[in-house]
Amino acid sequence: MKAFYLTIAVAAFAVYADAGVAILEKHPIDWYDCSGKADGNYVHPWECTRFISCSGGIASERDCANCDIDPVRCPDGRTVYDPKVDACLWADETTCNASQTPPTDIPTTTTVGSNSTEAPTTPSNNSTSTDNSITTTQRPGLPIVNTTCDPLDCETAGYCQNYMMCDEDQTPPIWVEKPCGTDLVWNPNGSPHGGNCDLWSNLDAVTNQTYRLDPNCLRCFWEEIGDCERDYWYQAPDLLTRTVERVSCGAGLVFSFKEKTCLRCAEKDLGSGNTCEAQCKANGNI
Repeated sequence: MKAFYLTIAVAAFAVYADAGVAILEKHPIDWYDCSGKADGNYVHPWECTRFISCSGGIASERDCANCDIDPVRCPDGRTVYDPKVDACLWADETTCNASQTPPTDIPTTTTVGSNSTEAPTTPSNNSTSTDNSITTTQRPGLPIVNTTCDPLDCETAGYCQNYMMCDEDQTPPIWVEKPCGTDLVWNPNGSPHGGNCDLWSNLDAVTNQTYRLDPNCLRCFWEEIGDCERDYWYQAPDLLTRTVERVSCGAGLVFSFKEKTCLRCAEKDLGSGNTCEAQCKANGNI
């Protein structure tokens, strides 16, 4: 499908409103010790609806997905982390594993009004015109983009619609992030080397649920097919089968990703004073 945090040297927060509960994540944190722990997710000491991720000995604090408040399934406005399946589940499907009282000097999740104007900042997909999925770099236990890797490890990694590979054409080789193909998602069980891009229908139940509970994963998106084209790609959110539709603007119009709507050919600014008017006339789109 939204910033997440390619640097580990400076603490960063993400704060925004969704279903009435603020997401307040911190990357990295200094109060949790990941030394000696394998990369992966761990129970949050005092928050059932949050969890800790360790990556390369660095700890981060993560939030489970928001959900509409329900007295049984979602009493706290957020799903609950279950270490048995390493996923956030409905509250009535798991039990809280938190066991400590939070220190007074560590921030906790707070409720904010639904009219909050704050919004998450999100790295876009590798495409210059789209922001069509959550990026792998915000996920726990995955490599960090642009850090060195060993191509002889023959490993890949991924999350949702993106994956990471060791680019041995770089010197030294580094982890790079790429999108899976149209209608494909990352299947962590799709191969012995870390996973493969795969059809949604081939995901196991745990991965399927993890993606569905993540509000940033099953996102809608728009994508330009060309700078001055009537047609564009659109994907609706929360599809049982991820399907990208080809949609057309009306005659004499072109799609603008920036405006996320159709514009007159002469109104779409291509920079340097140029518009789509001349190209529309050449294509007969007038």
